Amino acid sequence: VACFPARIMADDEQTSSPLYGHQPSFMDKVKKSPFVPLGALTTAGVLVYGLAAFGRGDTRKSQLAMRARVAAQFFTIVVAGGGMILASNTNLFGGNDKK
Repeated sequence: VACFPARIMADDEQTSSPLYGHQPSFMDKVKKSPFVPLGALTTAGVLVYGLAAFGRGDTRKSQLAMRARVAAQFFTIVVAGGGMILASNTNLFGGNDKK
């Protein structure tokens, strides 16, 4: 592991490299991609609702909730994947790297 001297960064300069001492916080990540935590919370909420309906013996609501949970999981995965593609350094259509 190489040791690098500390570098003074401008306030508007963003980096996630631990070498420069800036680790994005949870709130930084939420601000950058707010739909991922929203999808995760929706998935968890629908799951709890479905399990509660199952516990009450309401199989119709339980089945609908489990289908909604799958849809919420799909949404979360699509949004997370889209965010990773947008955050990547390669242009998928042109092949040019960002500099």
